[in-house]
Amino acid sequence: MKNQLTSFDIHILADELNKLNEARNIRIDKTYQVAEKELKIKINLPGEGSRDLVIAPGYFCISAYPRPAPEKASSFAMQMRKNLKGGFVREIRQHDFDRIVEFVIEKNNKFILIAELFGTGNVVLCDENKKIIGLLEWQRWKDRKLGVNQVYEYPPKPADISNPMDISKELFIEILEGRETRDKNIASVLAKNIGVGGFYAEEICLLSGIDKSKKYSGLSENEIQLIFENFKKLIENFKGKKTEPSIVYKGEEHENPVDVAPFKFKTYSGSGFQTKKFKSFNDAVDEYFSKSESEEMSSVVEKKFLEKLKKLEERAEKQKQAVEKLKNKEEDCKQIGELIYKNFQLIEKIKIIIRNAQKQGVSDKEIMRKIKEAQEQGMEEAKYIRDLKHNELEVEIED
Repeated sequence: MKNQLTSFDIHILADELNKLNEARNIRIDKTYQVAEKELKIKINLPGEGSRDLVIAPGYFCISAYPRPAPEKASSFAMQMRKNLKGGFVREIRQHDFDRIVEFVIEKNNKFILIAELFGTGNVVLCDENKKIIGLLEWQRWKDRKLGVNQVYEYPPKPADISNPMDISKELFIEILEGRETRDKNIASVLAKNIGVGGFYAEEICLLSGIDKSKKYSGLSENEIQLIFENFKKLIENFKGKKTEPSIVYKGEEHENPVDVAPFKFKTYSGSGFQTKKFKSFNDAVDEYFSKSESEEMSSVVEKKFLEKLKKLEERAEKQKQAVEKLKNKEEDCKQIGELIYKNFQLIEKIKIIIRNAQKQGVSDKEIMRKIKEAQEQGMEEAKYIRDLKHNELEVEIED
């Protein structure tokens, strides 16, 4: 299953979105960081209204799928809003057939938003001189560093990898005949040294009817010519940009997507594959990457909501129990108060008797002994007294 766009995909998509922005007036609104390495930029598309430009590791597109906005904006999202909100997208371009897309934006000043779609991905906001204003992640390699106030540098490109869009027949043959490539299998040379990548290398071999594991040194002149012709047809398709966008599924049902493709490919012509066509490559990319991601995000949001709801329900239940206890206590206290009020004179009489005894120096123990004697003799006031400890008098009164 494809998990990121190829350089060819980005070439088509950047051109498609640039044509969509023909009037150069896509307007930037708020930016949200919806995941660790994913941005949602609200844009106003002339004639279509508000849409979401999504930049994520491995892909970008104008998306129709909702992505919940975080409760609090990240520092980079705030920086994007500060510099870009209200600005206009003037150009969308691919850098040197690499998996790098640049958005040229004008507000009071010119800005360049660079999306690196390879590896773990990154988004870098620069001024017009490529000085970095802010970025999703500070990164450092042996030969390259990305950080605020640094001048943005593109990743170095290996000398043995060519731009397939500019390769002539002479250079094509020269690369195949190279000392380091002539004894490699043809698919590997096409993928790495010609620069078409693994999938397109195998597609060229399939179209040419040549075993992909065959070495260049074992190819005939006719086979080499056939490989070059199919390579050029592939390049001409991408340069012509007459796309037939689709999502490719494995199996009969549209349940297991394996690729999002700008054209029909022989690789997927077998009976084991099904395709779903789209009006634009952007729409195909959006559904391929965004559908499952949006559902997953919604699921996460729903899970968090349910967890929060559960906590609130548990808190409400505890509060309900506490209120019930207080009501019961209130009722008990009310009954006690009524008993005290009803027997006020009796209680006061008992208190006076005990207080007088204490004033005469009689101990609590001696007072309780005399009270028990009085209880035995049937004294009315004494029968209610249960205990006396210092200034605490315990009496039992029945309703």
